[in-house]
Amino acid sequence: MMYENPETLDDQYGNGAALPPEGSTNLRKAGKWGRFLGIVYMVSIGIGIGFIILFGGTAMTLAGMGSETGNPFASFMLPMLLFYGLFFAIMLYLAYLLYSFGAKAMLAVDQGDQTAMTASFGSLGRLFKILGILTIIQLAFMALSIVLFLFSGAAALLG
Repeated sequence: MMYENPETLDDQYGNGAALPPEGSTNLRKAGKWGRFLGIVYMVSIGIGIGFIILFGGTAMTLAGMGSETGNPFASFMLPMLLFYGLFFAIMLYLAYLLYSFGAKAMLAVDQGDQTAMTASFGSLGRLFKILGILTIIQLAFMALSIVLFLFSGAAALLG
């Protein structure tokens, strides 16, 4: 017979994910750290957004955004502020997902709530998915910069 174990692969289906005591302890530790790091990251990002609001306007004024003659640097200020604003918004969402994982994981362990455990792993899965996408984007930019570096070096040697 192909299978020596007659139990089906999904014979535990419907019983929920029962964690052994060590697994529950580790999930609770991960939940505490996830919640703590999520809070710290959200506060830090909030401070960064506050600095953008406070000093972004000052930098735009100093760059001459409102003057008639203008400043060449001024045309880059608004896109730069929008880029950093988008960056902080994405990072704030990632920090929220980390906090959500931690809070729901602790609730799942403390109360034995399977719904909270499922939600906590859902938050963790979304966090990893977005981090994976951002990592792929980063690797693509690194590959592009290496290719441009090699082509500019070759052009300098040939030209």
